[in-house]
Amino acid sequence: MRRVVKRAEPQSFAAWRCSGNADWQPSYQDLRQPMKGLVRDALLAEQGYVCCYCEQRVAADANSHIEHLAPQSLDPGRALDYGNLLCSCTNRHHCGGRRGNAELPVHPLQGDCADVFEFGSDGSVRARAAARPVAGERAIDVLGLDCDGLRDRRRRAVGAFLASVAAWPVTDWPAKADALLGEDAEGRFVPHAVAVVGVVRQGVRLA
Repeated sequence: MRRVVKRAEPQSFAAWRCSGNADWQPSYQDLRQPMKGLVRDALLAEQGYVCCYCEQRVAADANSHIEHLAPQSLDPGRALDYGNLLCSCTNRHHCGGRRGNAELPVHPLQGDCADVFEFGSDGSVRARAAARPVAGERAIDVLGLDCDGLRDRRRRAVGAFLASVAAWPVTDWPAKADALLGEDAEGRFVPHAVAVVGVVRQGVRLA
């Protein structure tokens, strides 16, 4: 999980959200295309086109959905609050598809969210004992972040990075891993970059 820095909501969405009158007030159920797609595009752009929870690649026309950080059932007043919206992958075994209405003790809008977790070279994830272990384990459970599918994705991402730097001195690996955290020319983040960086830095410290 990497921090998501929220941007200003799309102006057209803000205008629609404030377009209610005495006879009608906009609701999330009223949010349809093309406005819904515009909102999702904006969310994807601020997340670098990776899932807000697991960091796998997501796209507007395929494997993503709009996620309410504060669930609509628990906080209906924030259903159209852009600051409450994220974009999650649609896999039913993890992330938004698994979460349901459970509250999250660790989430992508928290500045320290990436520090709460640590990753193994086998793709596993666990809560960092020195951070917020109880909250971290709860988030892993609620979001299914240690499921087999995500373990395999992260393991392959780590393996691909290590293969790419095999000819370089080990002392150079952390800096090269850190470069994965940046976005490319199209504003896209590298999937599972936080996991790769964590594994590499931990490995170099132990070497």
